[in-house]
Amino acid sequence: MHALFRKNWVQIVNTILGLRLLLYMSLLVLNMIPSVKLPWQTHPFPLQSFFYHTEFLISYRGGYVRRGLLGELLYLLATKLNVDIQYVIVALIWVAFLGFGYIFYRLLRKNSVSWWIIPLSYTFFGADFIRKDYLCMLFVVSIIYLLNKDSLNRWAKYIMICILSVVLYNLHEAFFFVIGPFTAYYLLFKDKTFASLGARLLLQIPLWASFLILLEHHGDISTALAIQNSWHELYPKQIPFITEAACEMTSPLSNSITALGWDTFETLTTHLTRTYLHNDGYLAIPEPPGYLIMPIFYLLMMFLYSYSPYVFNANQKLCNQRNIASFLLIVLFIFASMLPLYCGLSCDTQRLCMYWSMTSLSILFIMGQEKVGEMFPSTLKRFSEKVVVGMNNIVKHPKAACIFIMLFVGAPVCTYTLQQFFSQSAFASFFYLPYVWLRDGTNLL
Repeated sequence: MHALFRKNWVQIVNTILGLRLLLYMSLLVLNMIPSVKLPWQTHPFPLQSFFYHTEFLISYRGGYVRRGLLGELLYLLATKLNVDIQYVIVALIWVAFLGFGYIFYRLLRKNSVSWWIIPLSYTFFGADFIRKDYLCMLFVVSIIYLLNKDSLNRWAKYIMICILSVVLYNLHEAFFFVIGPFTAYYLLFKDKTFASLGARLLLQIPLWASFLILLEHHGDISTALAIQNSWHELYPKQIPFITEAACEMTSPLSNSITALGWDTFETLTTHLTRTYLHNDGYLAIPEPPGYLIMPIFYLLMMFLYSYSPYVFNANQKLCNQRNIASFLLIVLFIFASMLPLYCGLSCDTQRLCMYWSMTSLSILFIMGQEKVGEMFPSTLKRFSEKVVVGMNNIVKHPKAACIFIMLFVGAPVCTYTLQQFFSQSAFASFFYLPYVWLRDGTNLL
């Protein structure tokens, strides 16, 4: 009986694996087609859209402010060179998405890992396509690559890391929590380019100072008004003129620009309530609050992220307890670094899971198993190995478990509910997205 069950289970798994290309390409097409309304379509280009394209438009028209670097460059292109930045934004979105996708595909191939583990709601497709996510992840991968380049001149290496980090934080300050602590830890304890501990501490100052300056210039209502209305002068039909009253409220006029004027305490309260307490009410039965479901979700994600590079690796000699335990510490380190984002600074759970998983995997694939294995003290490694032993005792077939999670468990967009877990899964998206596309297709053409 056991042998028969095992044979049937293997057949089911192989059937699922055989459909991976179809699943991947379907999700790619279904996610991308509705995402970008090009300027030459009959509908106006959605520069006024809620939080999406407007994230690219935050500039320094109201003074130095967080997230304003790219918008200032676009504003200069529009005013000095008379460039229609609508096309520039579309091109930038696609170049960043395809560029990051190609780099990560090459990393997977180089490390003999099955490339199809990336088309998941909580990894590669977890980001918002029409935002800066993929552009910022290109910077994250570049910083990890430089950290790993021991052959570079020490000053050239340090200066390039500083430049990329400062530019990244000025694109979006949240990415400090994604890669900043790891960069600081690696330069301080693992990179021996500068022998003196005092020198390594002093070299941390620019990285931390740039982030602290951004916190000071978080923006206010007057800044948001100046930015939005400066773009209204260039695009009066697409971007409305706003007043202070409209800027203070969440309304159809509200977007990434006007969000600069939101009250910090109210924003934190909204994020926490929406993420951990809100119930979408899709199911007929009462659901437990998000703070009870959340631990289960993160345990599943930690298992998936830690095991997937090994159980889907062509070199099965790497799939051992010690290697998985070493990488689990990387996964936990990045998660701990991002805790401020999970604890109120953001409510975009799906996007955060993308940052978490792709950053962890990039560290493993770029730095290699040997460096990852030497990253943390032996005490932590022994603790991690005990955790892996416990997981192996509970989950007898980790590859099958990873496939099940990837297909049937999705990262919630914001709210932790059972409905969100299933509706955002790859399996549900495969059936639901065609319906959405057909339903809304007439509005996209």
